[in-house]
Amino acid sequence: MSENNQSAGSRPTGLYIAAAVVVVVIIGVVVFMGGESSDPQTASAPAPSAEPAPALAPAPVASTANIQDGVYTNAQARRGDKLYAEHCSLCHLPSMTGKEPAPELAGDLFMSKWLGQSVGDLFIRISSTMPVSNPGMLTEEQYADLLAVLLQANNFPAGAEELKADQDYLDGIKIQAN
Repeated sequence: MSENNQSAGSRPTGLYIAAAVVVVVIIGVVVFMGGESSDPQTASAPAPSAEPAPALAPAPVASTANIQDGVYTNAQARRGDKLYAEHCSLCHLPSMTGKEPAPELAGDLFMSKWLGQSVGDLFIRISSTMPVSNPGMLTEEQYADLLAVLLQANNFPAGAEELKADQDYLDGIKIQAN
């Protein structure tokens, strides 16, 4: 008997394997689709849930504040002045003109570096790197107060609302030319 000959009672195994694969694929599709029928007449409605669906948290709202309209208060800048004198002025100087390696914090060099960036970018830089002896030692509100004094020193006007220590809000405020 040759190898290609099969007895009358035997069936090709490949056919069984192919059929099994098709059945598994069909079951997988049904399970993946959640057993939903595409026929609206036979589709069943989902069972009512005993618990209501959890409410989605509102998406953070980016700021639409314009830096030229005043995004900090004079009182906030005064608090920032005290923090600046205590934590920043040794390196950046009381005049904010800086000395190597501490950069200028007020004036043309500062503005050329930060123009077009967000107040949020500046907040991250300050809060994650300053004071150099202990980065991040201040509270977020104190870093916002320091931002207020930097904005004031760069001739941005004060407004009626304090600068919030909220990253999404700060990211929406762009540093623009006076």
